[in-house]
Amino acid sequence: MRTVRLAVLVSLASAAPLAAAAQTPIVQNSRVIVWDVAPGAPAPATSPSRDVVTFVIRGDASNAQGTAVYRQKGAPPPPVPADARTVVIELQDTVVPPLANNSGQPIAFPRPGITKLLENDRVVVWSYTWTLGVTIPMHFHDKDAVAFFLADGTLSGTDEKGETGSSDHHFGLIRANTRGRQHTEMLARGKASALIVELK
Repeated sequence: MRTVRLAVLVSLASAAPLAAAAQTPIVQNSRVIVWDVAPGAPAPATSPSRDVVTFVIRGDASNAQGTAVYRQKGAPPPPVPADARTVVIELQDTVVPPLANNSGQPIAFPRPGITKLLENDRVVVWSYTWTLGVTIPMHFHDKDAVAFFLADGTLSGTDEKGETGSSDHHFGLIRANTRGRQHTEMLARGKASALIVELK
């Protein structure tokens, strides 16, 4: 089975062991710097001149739940519970507007069953749970995104060329996905739930 440029397959970075991740970025590129911080560990030293999205996660692969907090540049860091795992996403100064959607397909988000956690001029943050065996029709990703998976499973899909592929994910997996992807999605095994920040 060939690898396809699916949102669920393209991984620029994956979660590293939490013990080493508190002050070492999991992802660092022109759009974001991302840290995965264990409960009780010190928060990374983000720049006060940049906006920051923080995912606050409690639970494990069987019952994980997450929320999102936004800190605008110049504002004090929001309090983070010591018993929560956090994913800190610092927005770099590079701003890349969404791609024009000339695909003839709907954009990836919103979609039925999704929850918008917050939106402003820099990001849209979503919470989404896939349903086993239900196919998400062909769609177009117009924005770069960072996702944190809350469960263990396998997503499969087909791209606009008809090429198919699948990708395993697990609780705590972090993926940075580039814009311009077009594909279907289906939860083929286990569970799939994620917090997703789209970059405007």
